[in-house]
Amino acid sequence: MGDVAPENFVLYNTDNGIVIITNGVRVRILDELSKRNLSLTELVDLTGKAQSTLSVHLESMVKDGVIMSREDPEDNRRKIYSISSLRVAETKTPDSGSFEKAREIFADMVDDPDQISNYMIYFLYTIMDSRGLSVGPLTEIIGSIHAQAISGKIQKGPIEDVVDQIRKYYSFANMGKVTIYSFNPLTIIVDCEFKLSKGAAETMGRYPVGYFSKALELVFGKPFELSSSEVFGSENNYFRFVLDYKSL
Repeated sequence: MGDVAPENFVLYNTDNGIVIITNGVRVRILDELSKRNLSLTELVDLTGKAQSTLSVHLESMVKDGVIMSREDPEDNRRKIYSISSLRVAETKTPDSGSFEKAREIFADMVDDPDQISNYMIYFLYTIMDSRGLSVGPLTEIIGSIHAQAISGKIQKGPIEDVVDQIRKYYSFANMGKVTIYSFNPLTIIVDCEFKLSKGAAETMGRYPVGYFSKALELVFGKPFELSSSEVFGSENNYFRFVLDYKSL
């Protein structure tokens, strides 16, 4: 992965407030740390940057509260770095066709004012996609918060029964119709029933990913990790994702 262009940025929510990351080296560091905690030496190997260069960036990001460091329990002469903030938004390639889709959604709102609350979220994601902004990370966080709110209502049992309960509560969010394609691997398809740009559909899809993975983790006490996802359908209205989990 090369350095991110200067006009691009990533937003992180820290204890010190929102921090904007525009430097390509720092974005690369954060991308690597999102996979696993790393030492300075490991970051040098992964990024190909000089140790002195990385040290300056790491020190600044620790000060800003984006990442944190701790002594390596196996070697107290070196530090291990990890992310201590939440990624909430990022730039992407603007989709010129998204603006027209946003206009179509807005026209539908005008024709059906009683459904404005349902249309608005799709309009907002689509118009942001047209301007080259993705709030997919934040959308996934919101989905996980939704899962935490309903977790006490879910009765533990076979995964088929648990998923069915979680799906029932998901329907209250009006974020699309859920179909369980298979349980092993756990494959979920969401039909948002709207005409969307691909980028907007990907952003929307992060909500059920956050919701189902967190709800299942809270019930079973084990991580359910996203292994793959895709947008499909002539109107980009279907989102399929797979959650991997160890035997329950």
